[in-house]
Formats: sequence, C-alpha cells, structure tokens
Amino acid sequence: MKNKKIVFSFLVTFMLLIIGSVAFAANPVLMERTYAKSSKIIGNDSYYANTVKSITILMNNTVPNDAFVSWDISESSNGSIKAWIKKNSIVNGTQMYDLYIGGSGTAIVVKKGSNLFRGYKNCTTIIGLEYLDTSDVTAMDNMFYDCNSLVNFNLDGFDTSNVTTM
Repeated sequence: MKNKKIVFSFLVTFMLLIIGSVAFAANPVLMERTYAKSSKIIGNDSYYANTVKSITILMNNTVPNDAFVSWDISESSNGSIKAWIKKNSIVNGTQMYDLYIGGSGTAIVVKKGSNLFRGYKNCTTIIGLEYLDTSDVTAMDNMFYDCNSLVNFNLDGFDTSNVTTM
C-alpha cells in the first residue's frame, strides 16, 4: 500500500489480518502520523495536538452528531478509521478538545509507533489503548514525547516483542 499525503496526517500506519477458521478478515489500517507541526483548520479555529485534553480509542467509527469536525485517518482512505474532535473547555483563552479515534474492525493495528502521541502536551488521559495491536511494531521511539500532562493510561496490552527502538 502507498503512504498517502494528507492535509492533516494523524497517526500511525497499520495492517493486520485476522485468521478465522475458514476465512480472513482485515482490520483497518491507520495512516502514518506525520503531522507534528501542522494543524487542522476548523472555521476560525485551529486544532493542534497541544489543544487536546483527552484521547479515546474506540472500535466504532460512527461519528456522532455532536462532533465538531471529523476526518478519515485510514491508510487506504476508505473511512475504516476516523478521527473526530469535540469541544472540551476553554483554558486560558484557548479552546481545548477531546479527540476520538474510531476503527471498524476488532483492532487497530500499528505498524509504526514512533511519535504516535507526540505533542499532546496538555492531554491527561488516553483511553482504549487496548484496541491498538502493536504486535508488528519495531519502533516506539518518542511515542509519548512531550506528553507532560499524561497521567491516566494503561499499556498492559502493548506487545513490544518486536520493538527494537524505544
């Protein structure tokens, strides 16, 4: 698969095949995150990683009606993984957001973990990390770089058996 250039690249590239008793079912593949210094323009507002208060990963890619903005973050641009934000609160005059990442399969597979959550310096919570399949990841360097406020997250489900760079 070709990596695609996007206006707001968000996360990491994924691909996983789940072997069933007779058939194969593909989980959605997330595009590689390359957005460290870019933003998503929303009307007169700009959404930056540092304006996120929480991140929630779900196995449901249906964007709710109260989402402020949403976009496709699947590697194949087929809508199998979507991101959306909802307004949170205003802190010191800056609009803060909650970020949601929703997949349509049984797992969201990470190919590259490097810089995955980099720059979310005001994010305090990441929920749903157990939905990320990290079994094929070889690099996790800077995965949580500059996440200075992060206090609530659980890495118990992370498979680091193939990781060579942390």
